[in-house]
Amino acid sequence: MAKTIVVKQIGSPIRRPEKQRQTLIGLGLNKMHKTRELEDTPAVRAARHEDINLITLLIGSSEAGLEILARDGSWVPVTSIPGTIVVNVGDMMKRLTNHLLPSTPHRVVNPPGEAAARSRYSIPFFMHPNPDYVIETLPQCISTDNPNRYPEPLSAHEFLLQRLRENAMM
Repeated sequence: MAKTIVVKQIGSPIRRPEKQRQTLIGLGLNKMHKTRELEDTPAVRAARHEDINLITLLIGSSEAGLEILARDGSWVPVTSIPGTIVVNVGDMMKRLTNHLLPSTPHRVVNPPGEAAARSRYSIPFFMHPNPDYVIETLPQCISTDNPNRYPEPLSAHEFLLQRLRENAMM
């Protein structure tokens, strides 16, 4: 008999077999090189993108430059409070939640002032499900007002390859 775990998600419990609850966590080190500003508009160190994974955690992110895209189309600087974690929703989570949790478009720009002359480092923690995990819309995220956008489930590995191809990264 398969062991079952209960996870609280979007206000309702969901049950997943134990073998599907495992996740992979990747740790990255990103170095955003300094750029010279030629005019008043800040240079872009990392272009607009969304993360492919479930969530990304930025711990101790205190350097200026990270911006998220607001719903009105404006770029909003991310300022973290000491001792907090910045949580970024990725494309896999957007798909699982049928867009109830949208992935976060973000970019990194050259900060103003003296910080523009320094390289920017970040150490994101990327949380991915195992490659064989089936990404299927959570039933409590489907309604008459929000029909299932993804009726065909796919594995996390298939999703990753699909997104890498869409982003011309393979």
